Amino acid sequence: MRKIIKEIVKKYPHDAWLQMKLAELNIEFDEISRDRNRLVSELGNARNTINRLRAEIDSK
Repeated sequence: MRKIIKEIVKKYPHDAWLQMKLAELNIEFDEISRDRNRLVSELGNARNTINRLRAEIDSK
């Protein structure tokens, strides 16, 4: 998606409103990416916790 935004920016370099909106969109992509990474990390932590608890249950 960022590649598409860069292509649009190159095609319309003098459209200030469009440049502003694309910059806002880029910021939203960054936020979504950070949220995604955080969620993936939390899911990994949850998986590790579940596996640890299963191992404790199985060992009893």
